[in-house]
Amino acid sequence: ITHHNHHPITSSSFFHLLSITSSFTTPHHTTPHHTTPHHTTPYLEEKKMNVVTKLNKHDAEDKYTHTVKSLVDIGQHLKQAGYHFTTITPVSHARILARHNKQQPSSSSSSSSSLAALRDIFGWNLPISAEATNKISTWEDIEDSLKKSGLLKEGKAAIRFSTIQTQNIPSCLYFAHSPYPTIESDTIFFGPDTYRFFSFIQHTASIYLPHLLSSSSSTSSPLQLVDIGAGSGAGGLFLSKVLLSSQSSLKVECTLTDI
Repeated sequence: ITHHNHHPITSSSFFHLLSITSSFTTPHHTTPHHTTPHHTTPYLEEKKMNVVTKLNKHDAEDKYTHTVKSLVDIGQHLKQAGYHFTTITPVSHARILARHNKQQPSSSSSSSSSLAALRDIFGWNLPISAEATNKISTWEDIEDSLKKSGLLKEGKAAIRFSTIQTQNIPSCLYFAHSPYPTIESDTIFFGPDTYRFFSFIQHTASIYLPHLLSSSSSTSSPLQLVDIGAGSGAGGLFLSKVLLSSQSSLKVECTLTDI
């Protein structure tokens, strides 16, 4: 049984689920010539395996959809609160955490406001404390989204949100990516190199943008962007925003792909 999953995600301002396509290819079924009463036939084993695989497929799609919706919900809460966070290098992040751990218990939380509390939880990935959550008016909804998506682990948010805002892009972009420390094999990275990549995209777009706009103005079809190995989607989503900000009438379709 071969299982192919392809999960493209597109976004105009944040994250929107575009589609989930899955296909199953099963070998040709052949009925055995004889069976024994005490053993399951190869045919039945194959059929059972096929049913289990299809069930797993639906479970995976449901989990994926719930996770994306939860990320969107959390991101909307952060956006409404005016959340901003610039991700630094893992080494610098470790120094910040070490300094935080050395503080006295009475002053261990840097969450002097709701925004600081949100940054502690979704930026610095500090343990979630009652002192911090009491300052966040929408915490119950955020916590519910974390639980539904399985992103509340060991008293921490197993997700980080970083932001980017430039002169040409007035609205802040929010990117969900792996929490600190980024040591897992399937880690989605985001950091200083990503911000350098943003600068590169913006510079390159300024050179080729006039040609893109002139070629797209002659057709009503949207401009197609495909980001392969997208990770957090930073490249494709940022370029989409750059293009849309340059000309409001421009139509852009962005597809993000990754394993």
